[in-house]
Amino acid sequence: MWKNPIQKGSRGLDVTNLQKALNKEGVYPEAIYSGNYGSLTELAVKKFQIKYSIVNKGSPSTTGYGRAGWATIAKLNALYTFVSF
Repeated sequence: MWKNPIQKGSRGLDVTNLQKALNKEGVYPEAIYSGNYGSLTELAVKKFQIKYSIVNKGSPSTTGYGRAGWATIAKLNALYTFVSF
């Protein structure tokens, strides 16, 4: 379960779990579980956001596109609350 937004430059277990969830969603085929929110993770978040009609344009700072903000975190938590990575 994610409790806070995550964005490019973030690091840690929440990012690793995000990367694993994105891989399960089919939007992060690279499957690099580094725990570092870089360009590949940002692109995967954008694909996830489009897949679930959360946002599809803008930037992380304007619309949240590419940032795992509150709406994205809520969707991830709804999908993966009981999943253990």
